[in-house]
Amino acid sequence: MSFIFGAIIGIADIIPGVSGGTFALVLGIYHRLLHAVAVWDVKYVKGLLGKLLKGKFKEFFGDLFTDDNLFLCKIVIGDVVAILLMSRLMKYLLANHYAPTYGFFFGLILFSVYLPYKMVAKKRNLYIFWLILGLALTVFISAMVDPSTKVLQKSTSLQKMFIYGANAVSSYAITEYVSLFLVGALAISVMVLPGVSGSFILLLFGRYSQIIGAISRLNRGNPDDIMLLLAFGLGVIFGILLFVRMLNYLFDKFKDQTLYFLIGLMLGSLYAIWPFKACRVADIYAKVDGTIVLLQNQSLVTNKLALPSDVRQALTTLGFAVVGMLVMLWFIKYEGKQGK
Repeated sequence: MSFIFGAIIGIADIIPGVSGGTFALVLGIYHRLLHAVAVWDVKYVKGLLGKLLKGKFKEFFGDLFTDDNLFLCKIVIGDVVAILLMSRLMKYLLANHYAPTYGFFFGLILFSVYLPYKMVAKKRNLYIFWLILGLALTVFISAMVDPSTKVLQKSTSLQKMFIYGANAVSSYAITEYVSLFLVGALAISVMVLPGVSGSFILLLFGRYSQIIGAISRLNRGNPDDIMLLLAFGLGVIFGILLFVRMLNYLFDKFKDQTLYFLIGLMLGSLYAIWPFKACRVADIYAKVDGTIVLLQNQSLVTNKLALPSDVRQALTTLGFAVVGMLVMLWFIKYEGKQGK
């Protein structure tokens, strides 16, 4: 089951506006996941290496294959496998079935708030401040990021490459790898928070298409893509090891306040994943199979909320939202049985 939970988190991680941390919280594994990651500090790694170098293999494997480490391993494998397998599918769904896809996730998150609320020990009116703060933070981040603007900026860069004949995938400079490392560290730090999408951070810095594109092309073995993802991955590891400790501290010292803040983040994310968005039509330059081409009359999704364009779209999206709600009800029921 941990592998499946990891896969669900991985699918959420690659969708702008949907937080993998939200689903970790919904699935009832958020706090355990934080503790499992927090174990991996410098002292722990030194201890493992010391026992390995001294030939104390029994102690080494005993410390390595703990319940928390095996749990973390299954989550990570499920997450990575889902990202690798689903990156192309998610690009297709978001390009061709945007509203139903987001409708499904809207339904999931709408009902998911019940789980962290149930975990609150003392429900005090004063803690509403933290809920409002979390909600405002998510809405602010979502309002800042206009996906269509980032697409157009990328198109402008590709247009210059096309004009000057740079029609092949070029190698990245060292500064590009450093930038990707820093963006990876920031994105994963945000992604750990339920309700805040790390993919939105990638969009904010104009890196979403670059990362998703590199993942979808991994089967080609392009060295540039591999190095790009390696730099990004190292940033992710650095960010999560650093940021998780702070979250663990907050859960241990201020659990109820932290839960209210997380609930606010989750409620705010409903703004980001509202299924109906205003679109703009433009001609854009894009890379197709490593070659820059001009795509005409492309519909680009903005971050401005809108109403459904017709009754059929509204009913279809509502249907997928209901499916999302039913799936979440099943998770709530499952989580309740696990807690008994």
